[in-house]
Amino acid sequence: MFGLADRLAKAEVDPTASVVELPSRTTVMLIDHDPMMLQIARRALEDVAHIVIAANAREVLIELRTVRPSVLLVDCDLRPGDAELLAWGVPEGVPVITIDPAEPIAVEQLRDRVKRAVSVGQRVWMTGGLRKRVAA
Repeated sequence: MFGLADRLAKAEVDPTASVVELPSRTTVMLIDHDPMMLQIARRALEDVAHIVIAANAREVLIELRTVRPSVLLVDCDLRPGDAELLAWGVPEGVPVITIDPAEPIAVEQLRDRVKRAVSVGQRVWMTGGLRKRVAA
């Protein structure tokens, strides 16, 4: 009886064929109580990351039971109690990006900020802006 490994080992493989690497899918958790801001951020990131939405820190803690985000994207107007819950409840090594709705940020800048945060691999706080209309 032969298994899949044996069949794969005997399979004809073209050595000149190019190998396509599958990119890992980054998971971004968006935390904001404003549905419009969540929608804007989701649109900006959904084609480059898996998006998980939470309205407050309690929802984040519930989601963290089943999801391991690569980065948290947090509204800087977070309530003090929510900020404290996040500080204690988010696992070490998950970068946190705070977004200020008063400061504009382009979609590519937001994507770049998420990419840089994911590559850090430790708890850091990054700040930046996002308006109701994302700058093009």
